[in-house]
Amino acid sequence: MVNAPIGIFDSGIGGLTVLRQLIKQFPNETFIYVGDSARAPWGNKDKALLSIYNDQIMTFLKSKGCKFIVVACNTSQSYFGDRASQKFNIPSIGLIEPTGKRISQISTTKEVAIFATDGTIKTKSYETAILREDPVTIVHNVPCPKLVPLIESKQLILEDLKAAINEYLDKLKGTHCDTIVYGCSHYPIIHPLIKSYAPAHIKYFIDPATCIVAPMKAQINALNLSADPTKKGEIHFHVSGDIAQFKSACEQFEVPITSLNKVTLD
Repeated sequence: MVNAPIGIFDSGIGGLTVLRQLIKQFPNETFIYVGDSARAPWGNKDKALLSIYNDQIMTFLKSKGCKFIVVACNTSQSYFGDRASQKFNIPSIGLIEPTGKRISQISTTKEVAIFATDGTIKTKSYETAILREDPVTIVHNVPCPKLVPLIESKQLILEDLKAAINEYLDKLKGTHCDTIVYGCSHYPIIHPLIKSYAPAHIKYFIDPATCIVAPMKAQINALNLSADPTKKGEIHFHVSGDIAQFKSACEQFEVPITSLNKVTLD
């Protein structure tokens, strides 16, 4: 069981920003990544439909014998919480709760912005997690529906992306916000652009992937699920969309590929 794989899933390439952090921290673990890029984006889809997608992916990962699940899709985590653990009886972790704890230690103005998909914003999941740790924090929820389709596009038009980023940053004018939380795993991909256009009062840009490493290690150790330290980890991908595009994204993020497979999730 300890050398069984860790499952990780997202609606597309965004979860690679999470995976690249985990590979560094868990070099002996084997990961099975599911990217449902054929049906991306998830953030604007109905909860009932996403429930079906979520269960299809979890069923697939369970069939692969995964010992632990990382929910890299914030929309899924916002809607379904600990469903991976409860319904499928596999321990899991999402990005939201660990990030809420981290934010309470970072923001000095106690005013933060959540950039996320419509679905994640609608649930106020990040706001709830942040206020649980620090009830006086002011949270600005900024839905960014244009970003994932632009990031996942095969022919990205840079001017369109810049326009969308500026549209969402404009929502923070006149605030004392000093922190932006990337409440979608796709957004760290365009961090350099967001940072370059952000107003001067934004000092911190939080990638939730960096917030889950410590609690994930603690959880895996407590459950005695750590892989053999002499074992070299592997990275297996199962993608529902364009394989070539996904391979290119892996190369861009310097994420190694042991195998890359087309998968039908139904």
